[in-house]
Amino acid sequence: MPSRSNQRLTEVIRQRAAHVILFELRDPRMGFVTITKVKLAPDMSTCVIYWSVIGTAGDKSKTMHALEHARVFVQRRVAEGLRTRSAPILSFEFDPSVEGSIKMGGLLKSLREERGETSPSAAEAAPVEGEEDGEDEDESEDAEEDEAGDEDEGEDEDTDEDTDEDADEDADEDAEEGEGEGDESGDSPPDRARP
Repeated sequence: MPSRSNQRLTEVIRQRAAHVILFELRDPRMGFVTITKVKLAPDMSTCVIYWSVIGTAGDKSKTMHALEHARVFVQRRVAEGLRTRSAPILSFEFDPSVEGSIKMGGLLKSLREERGETSPSAAEAAPVEGEEDGEDEDESEDAEEDEAGDEDEGEDEDTDEDTDEDADEDADEDAEEGEGEGDESGDSPPDRARP
């Protein structure tokens, strides 16, 4: 497994090379190039940059020649971005993995069309028969739990109402006792004289 510094340098090289290739090279032979990965030697002497291009075999060939022609320029620009004593020697290699994944996607699509199946996004939207039944059971269990919780809350509300009624009765009794005593109780506020 590569060291952290090696991984960090690999990522810097990948970003820097991608920036230089996409924005600084002005070669009309270049197609739409994607830098897929970078492999840096443990001693940091060499670095292989894997690239891919979408297009025909002619586009691939033109891009390969353009990258080989610009290799020294890209290497110099990448070296400027590195903070190391020496810069690795760059080389470019075509990465067939992107091309392979596009072909595989096309094969899967043609198989779906032959079988008359819908696209994966439509299949995800349609529920599976077994899932519908499971969801209904879960929903009914949740509904029963909610009803049981509502009954418990209703009992709590009844006890709260009883407590409120008792408090109201106590307040009424206190008020009646206060009326009979008159001004002797210290509960009533003093009368203020009007100017």
